Amino acid sequence: MTKNLLFAVFLFISCTLFSQADWKKHKISCPVCEQNNKLFFPSTVNAAFGKESHYQYVIFPYNDYRSVFSCKNCRFSVLMEDFIKMDSVVVEKLKKINYAGYGVGKYRNYSQINITERLMMAELTYKELNKDQEFWCMFYRICGFHFMKEGYEFDAREYYQKALNIAIELLHNRFYGEGREKEFMFIMGAMYNQLDEADSAYKYIREANLRNYAGNSSIDENPASKERFLTHILGQFSAHLRKQKVERMKNK
Repeated sequence: MTKNLLFAVFLFISCTLFSQADWKKHKISCPVCEQNNKLFFPSTVNAAFGKESHYQYVIFPYNDYRSVFSCKNCRFSVLMEDFIKMDSVVVEKLKKINYAGYGVGKYRNYSQINITERLMMAELTYKELNKDQEFWCMFYRICGFHFMKEGYEFDAREYYQKALNIAIELLHNRFYGEGREKEFMFIMGAMYNQLDEADSAYKYIREANLRNYAGNSSIDENPASKERFLTHILGQFSAHLRKQKVERMKNK
């Protein structure tokens, strides 16, 4: 699969946000060691709202265990859209990453390595790629979701706390936060909910529901679409929180 085709696939899955899909294998060359890998990409997509991952603002394809790619040879690991050709200077830097202790053993396919291990390897990779705070907020939410799903609650809560701390920073950062309060308050409410801080979760979800997403002109091509999307998900999440509150009261 060529770089252009890989980018086209990424655009496709990005535009379908909250979805589930059938996945098929494609041969992709590792951008670091050039080893051919058989990696999974979504082939068909069906809308699927109301999943637990959406209440953590973890969107498709990142709520799927196949979305973190790892090279079978050098163990270079990243989210699927970043498994692309890179500048030679960057490649030389990535070759120095020590993935020792992760993905030990022989695997027929990267997806057989536990998603939590692949995420830890990806974290090592991204620390060398100069990612901004908004990326790390997203990445830590993805980690929290998968670590919790795999039963690593302590680690998951640490990731949720990291994502929350960054979301608070972003909300008060004029470059990121202006016009995007609705989105960052949603993230804060979602992370507070995962950390069992119900009052704070309710507070920020209520606040988010009162805001309109205006977007940031440097990154948002269609803020009206994002506004509709966030409003829809916030409506579902608000109902989810009310249900949780009723269940807690019953169990008292």
